[in-house]
Amino acid sequence: MLDLPTSVHPQETNPQSPGDDGELLDTSIALPDVAFRHSGWLPIRTKVRRALVEIFTEAARVDRFDSCGTGAWVWRSKTDPDHLKITANNCHDRWCIPCGSTRGRTIARNLENHVRWKRLRFITLTLRHRDEPLKDSLDRLYKCFGRLRRCKDWRAYVTGGAAFAEIKHGLDKRTWHPHLHIVVEGSYFPHGILKRQWLRITGDSYVVDIRPVRSAEQLVQYVTKYVSKPLDSTVYATDDTLQEAILAMHGRRTCLTFASWRGLNLTQDDDDTEWESVGSLSSIIDSARKADPESLHVISTLNLEIDKWPMNKASPDPYAEEPAIV
Repeated sequence: MLDLPTSVHPQETNPQSPGDDGELLDTSIALPDVAFRHSGWLPIRTKVRRALVEIFTEAARVDRFDSCGTGAWVWRSKTDPDHLKITANNCHDRWCIPCGSTRGRTIARNLENHVRWKRLRFITLTLRHRDEPLKDSLDRLYKCFGRLRRCKDWRAYVTGGAAFAEIKHGLDKRTWHPHLHIVVEGSYFPHGILKRQWLRITGDSYVVDIRPVRSAEQLVQYVTKYVSKPLDSTVYATDDTLQEAILAMHGRRTCLTFASWRGLNLTQDDDDTEWESVGSLSSIIDSARKADPESLHVISTLNLEIDKWPMNKASPDPYAEEPAIV
C-alpha cells in the first residue's frame, strides 16, 4: 500500500485587502493556521467564498469554510516515530481544494486496497458541446452513462468501477464541457465497441478514451486529481461561470460506484494507527525558528515550508489546547 502523507499547501500570497468596491474582507485568512493551509489557492478561494455567500443563505456553511484549518495539531505514530500527521478543524466543503485533496487521498487509498491484483482501465466519456446550461449537460451525461452501463457490450467487458466528474468551460464559445473519468475492472474493452455504443446512446458524441492502468501510483494520481478538484481552472474565470457550476453540482454525486463496486465505502478512514500528541503546529514552527532540534526534525519530516508563517503574533495561540482525534 502506498504511503499517502498529509499534504499542506505552501503559502504563496499575503492576505487580501478589500477591493475598491468595498467588498467585505475575508478576515479568516489572517489567522496563521488558515493562511498556512489555504494561501496556496487564495485567489480561487476568494472567488469560491464570494460565490458561496451569494448562493447559500446559511451562515454556518461560510463560517465552516472560513475556519477551515484552524487548530492545526501535529501527531506522531506510537509505532513509527517518523510517521507524522496534521489534524485541524476542516470544513469538508466540496469546493475547498485542500479538503478535496484530503478526500482524494482517502478515496485513492481505499480504492487501491480494493483493486489490488485486479485488471483495471481508465475510461473517459465526453459529450459533444451544446449551447445549454451546465445542469442540462450534467443531467444528459449522467443519464447516458446510466444507459451505457445497462447495455450488453458494457456488461460483457466491465464488472465494476468508480466514476468521477470533471467540469470544463469553453470560454471562447461559452459552452460547458463535462466529462466522466472512470476506473473500471474487467477484461479488454475494444475502443471501437465503446465508441460505437457511446454514439448510439448519446446520439451525437463519439469521443471516448480507454487505456490500461499501468501502476498503483498512476491510479492514485488519477483518482486524487479528479476528486480533489472537479472544476477545471476555466470554470473560475468569471463569477457567473463559477456560480453556475456550484449550483449545477449542488446535491449531485461527483464520485459514484457501480456494478460489483456498488456499496464500496471509498471515504472511510480506516487508519488504525495509535497517535500521540506532538503539539500545535503554531508552537512547533515557532520552536523551529529558535533552532529547537526536535521541532526542526518534525518540520523536515512533514516537508513543510515555514518561511511565510506569520511572525510575532500579537496574541497567544487561541487553539493551543490539545484536540481529540476524531
